[in-house]
Amino acid sequence: MVGSGAGGDTNNNDNAAGAGTAAGAGAGAGDGGDPPKPSLKTRFVTGMRSAGTFLYNRKDGTVLGRTVLSWAAILGFYVVFYAVLAAFWAACLAAFMHSIDFTQPTQQHKYSLLKDNPGMTFEPMIDSGSTSIWFNSSNPTSYATHVQRLQNITQPYINLTQSMETGNTTNVHKCGETGQLADINTVCLFDMTQIPLECRVENSFGFANGTPCIFLRPNKIYAYVPQPYDLSNPNLNATLDTPPSSLFNGPSRLTTDHIAVTCEGENPADVDNLLQVDFYPKEGFPFYSYPYLMQQNYLPPFVMAKFRVVPGRTLMIWCRIWALNMHHDLNDLQGSIHFELMVDPPVAV
Repeated sequence: MVGSGAGGDTNNNDNAAGAGTAAGAGAGAGDGGDPPKPSLKTRFVTGMRSAGTFLYNRKDGTVLGRTVLSWAAILGFYVVFYAVLAAFWAACLAAFMHSIDFTQPTQQHKYSLLKDNPGMTFEPMIDSGSTSIWFNSSNPTSYATHVQRLQNITQPYINLTQSMETGNTTNVHKCGETGQLADINTVCLFDMTQIPLECRVENSFGFANGTPCIFLRPNKIYAYVPQPYDLSNPNLNATLDTPPSSLFNGPSRLTTDHIAVTCEGENPADVDNLLQVDFYPKEGFPFYSYPYLMQQNYLPPFVMAKFRVVPGRTLMIWCRIWALNMHHDLNDLQGSIHFELMVDPPVAV
């Protein structure tokens, strides 16, 4: 009996020890867990304090993390850096501008892109991407825009004539009457009296009659001077581009003081449907208007080409200007211009 009591006491002690150990382990596990997270308000206040300290730290005397001396050093560095950079580019720009002559292009004659071979422009050109001229003479709406564009481009010539007659311009002269040539101080006035009434705005530039007058003008090339054909040379037709026979029909329009103009159909059908072309001035562009030297009030000469065509046909027209130092190319329109012309048959009322 005594032994049994002793054994029972031993078991009781072991149980108590195990319970204590478990309790200790549980307590230890509780002490080693994650601390409780701060509240949203606490995190907000802490963040605002950190931001305020970054903006201005009273203890360290810093603004945005830098002291006054640090800010002064970095500001001084960038001021000097960008000042040197600006001075460098200003010197490069000054050297470049010093090399440019604003009174004339650097590349001229055979060194320029145009190679002393002017092309032409025409009006009315309703759309820069289109070369078609279409209208119906019995429908004024169909050619109202054409007439307006032609009026806009010819009006400066009228204004310049009036300005010269009233004495408001001093460098414009009637070179055709005096034999004077254009120079750096002289602009030759285009003689508007050579444009007949049928090719003026008073007559809707011929559109109302079904015989439109098309405005043709050579492009301006600095210092370009056309060379006349030597009409006494029997080898005239052996030049770079042979002048067409239309220049010699009747009184020859190929003269020694004008750039002649021709307009022809590109294809046999176009030739058949192009009945007649009259030019005003008849001889073409006068030589006395050259050279172009960027003179004030300069306006290049122009020609009005009046067309009479078979109605209801679309004609491919190729107009060329003729001087000894010109050549023509239909693909890139050197010395020429291309457009399509269609005159609808008038509608009977």
